[in-house]
Amino acid sequence: RLPLELDLESSAKGNDGMVNKREQILRQAILHFDAAISLDPNYAPAYLNKACAYALLNDTVRARFYAETETKQAALVGHFPKTSTDADILIGILDFRAGNATAAEAAFATAAGSGSALGAHNLRVLRNEPQPTEIPPSAGLRREKIDDKTIAAISADPQFVPSKDVSVGPNLMFRQNPAEGPGSKLFISQNLVNDEIVFLHLTNPAYQEPTARGISLGDDRATVVEKYGEPTTAVETPRGQIMVYKAILFILDNHGKVARWGNYLISS
Repeated sequence: RLPLELDLESSAKGNDGMVNKREQILRQAILHFDAAISLDPNYAPAYLNKACAYALLNDTVRARFYAETETKQAALVGHFPKTSTDADILIGILDFRAGNATAAEAAFATAAGSGSALGAHNLRVLRNEPQPTEIPPSAGLRREKIDDKTIAAISADPQFVPSKDVSVGPNLMFRQNPAEGPGSKLFISQNLVNDEIVFLHLTNPAYQEPTARGISLGDDRATVVEKYGEPTTAVETPRGQIMVYKAILFILDNHGKVARWGNYLISS
């Protein structure tokens, strides 16, 4: 699993048109990363994302250069320790692709030892070990609520502020209710083509109530995993990680602590 997750691989195989489209998207992404670098030369995540894009383009030389040299230097100057660790993970992936499984294992083990869940994930993959899975809710457990509201109830009659609507092209609309409750916000994204709607009810940073399984703001990642298992999807961020479960997600800060959590529902 790359430090940057781009869902551009599965549909590209065996289809020249999709392969070309995939390459176009990745090269366009590189231009955006270059723009970010021009605004802040010490923004290490942009260098790492650029390295990941080159890795997905199978340009190993550039991928390694931007991971080993540019990302590392920017991470040091710009104070992005997590990005530096993520760069080591990408270097490990490149080592494995080059046939050096020993170096890859060492890189993943070092990252895992520093607390990187991504490093631990890749280490298990390399060693062909089973991945931890999400723990299903036990019988009789109450539904997840934020400000005493379930996501199902919110989605049945969503309230949003029209003045805050944001249209992204002709096909996507973002809506929100900044005051869904005293301690939460509601975000809605709607695909205007297939009418798929995603509801995200997110706690504010000072929210006090725990989840149905007892996770509160400030709890560490290990405590979340103890209660919910390992998430199927984990999204890396420059300062932390987003742990995405079946209907709930946790946003971790740079100390690996829960900064916010939210319930979500996808409706079509």
